[in-house]
Amino acid sequence: MALEFVDRNIIFEKNQYLARFLYDWQQSLFDPSQNAYEAGEEVWLDMDADGPAVLTEEQARDLNLEHENYCRAMKDPFEVPPPDFKRAECCIAELGAESFEQFVGLIGPAFEKLSVAMEWEEVLYITAYRDAYLAQKNDYPPAERAAETLKKLGFGADYSGGVISKRNENSKVLGPLFTLQRYNASAPYVNLAAAGSSVVGMLCKYGNIHFEGYDRDEFTHFKVVLEDCGFRVPEDGICEEKFSQNDLTEGRRIVLD
Repeated sequence: MALEFVDRNIIFEKNQYLARFLYDWQQSLFDPSQNAYEAGEEVWLDMDADGPAVLTEEQARDLNLEHENYCRAMKDPFEVPPPDFKRAECCIAELGAESFEQFVGLIGPAFEKLSVAMEWEEVLYITAYRDAYLAQKNDYPPAERAAETLKKLGFGADYSGGVISKRNENSKVLGPLFTLQRYNASAPYVNLAAAGSSVVGMLCKYGNIHFEGYDRDEFTHFKVVLEDCGFRVPEDGICEEKFSQNDLTEGRRIVLD
């Protein structure tokens, strides 16, 4: 099988650095104590209502319980937190593409070249929290095509587990995943890492990969290899739009409950 679809825990067993990265991310993002509802607070309970409702104690309690349940559902239930690795360094890697369409065609081969240089035999993919890769539907043609491509590769509509890709299969996966990151604003982030490597990446809507390194020596070597494989590492470390904003304006959608 070209791609292997596995339980999230298998991904964490294969890469404890990736497990730590997601543990820290989820603890920060899904903290139910942040922005808790209080009685007397004005909240829009119905978007079709004439105005916001003033919460009673019971309503505030129910909303907080609902949010706690949501946070619990999104976080991976680590019985024991992953080892407390400290991040040593980070960088952004981008390609010299003139359009996002060109980038989609370049990223797979470039990443495979990087994998060869780093001696990464397999790459692990996982959503940043327990939500599906295809959680958001979007009728913008590039997003629709990307979703259909992933379905043909074996991604189920509700699949939120891990994916293991052999080195030469990354070209099939990265273009569609980046396309969904760009246009599906309600979709979860997607992280990647090679089995055993201390380098963890996150795909970005702007057509780059945010890399975090937990071992300074490996990351120093990794940054040299990045540039040897055609990636650019901006010295200012700023993540920004490099392509035309037109497609983002037309195609990027968010789900409103």
